Amino acid sequence: EALAAIATIEQSLTPVEDLIYHRLPPRLTSAKARACARRWRLLTPGAKAQSEPWREMRVFAGALRYECAAQVEHLMRQLLALDQVQSAGSTEVRQTRKAAVRRVNALLSDAEALVKRAKMMEEFVSRMEPPCEEEEEESESESENAAPVAPESVDVDVDEDMDEAPSAA
Repeated sequence: EALAAIATIEQSLTPVEDLIYHRLPPRLTSAKARACARRWRLLTPGAKAQSEPWREMRVFAGALRYECAAQVEHLMRQLLALDQVQSAGSTEVRQTRKAAVRRVNALLSDAEALVKRAKMMEEFVSRMEPPCEEEEEESESESENAAPVAPESVDVDVDEDMDEAPSAA
């Protein structure tokens, strides 16, 4: 009975493993590439900033982060389920459970790395998003009434790019 419970838990790890190692990393990379491409298109002469594509990118990045976090949650639940399995003194059950816990912990660390990467992706999309024309017009009218700013006091935000990748299996 205990071995069957462990086998069931291990079977539920296969789709999570597929997501963590094969499906989510390319989706994160693709989302970053799309954000860069949209920003690049805006740098072409005559291009206008539109808020709708960027809103879509922010939603997509948030959904990816949520999906990565859901994998962490699923793995935590599987870890708790493994903790509930009683070995009743059986060495075979203990060894099988220990191997399953190690597998879950390895997946968990990689899933947490994906969550971190997805959060960085969200921040990256936010940094890449240009101000909308309406916001620019409002800020221009406000800046006309504001005191001039000296060039030395301008804060330049130079952030590192998010090129970290999670460890592969």
